[in-house]
Amino acid sequence: MTVAVLDFEGWVARRLDAVEQALADWVPAAAPAGLGDAMRYAVLDGGKRLRPLLALATAETCQPCGEGVPTQAALRVACAVELAQRSRMRLRSSVRPIMRAMVATRVAAKR
Repeated sequence: MTVAVLDFEGWVARRLDAVEQALADWVPAAAPAGLGDAMRYAVLDGGKRLRPLLALATAETCQPCGEGVPTQAALRVACAVELAQRSRMRLRSSVRPIMRAMVATRVAAKR
């Protein structure tokens, strides 16, 4: 009996390439008022991409894709997870100063 050894680094590299390419394809540069450039900057600035990798690993565990190529459905889910995470991070970082100012105003008003 032969046991296949998983080349984890190779698996990660292939999946990251697929996710990066899918994100680049699905986040349009042509959007009004420079929005496309802002979206691409927010999403395509790199990162570990752990969440998409977990989504792809789950998809492959549930239904092996064959030749090590993620299915389009699995890639869409992986990209959606990454886009949601990036949106949450950007929103949180832009809302935090506003929330701090609101709290400081309320504290000052109570005094």
